Amino acid sequence: MEILRGCSRDALPNLPKNNFDLIYPDGDHSYHGVSVDIDNCCSLVRDGGILCGDDLEIQAITAMLRLR
Repeated sequence: MEILRGCSRDALPNLPKNNFDLIYPDGDHSYHGVSVDIDNCCSLVRDGGILCGDDLEIQAITAMLRLR
C-alpha cells in the first residue's frame, strides 16, 4: 500500500490508468470536488477494483434536513 498526499485534482491525473485495486480519495467535500475526484479515479481502478469514499453520513444528514 502506498499513501499519496497532495491535492487530488493535481495528483490523480498523473497516476497510471487501470493500475489500482483500491482508491480512497479524501479530498474536497463539495459536490463539484467529489464529482471531479470520481471522474479522475474511475480510469485508475482496475476491473473489479474498489473506489471508496467517506463522509457519506454528512451528505445523508444534509439531504434529510433539506426534506424537512
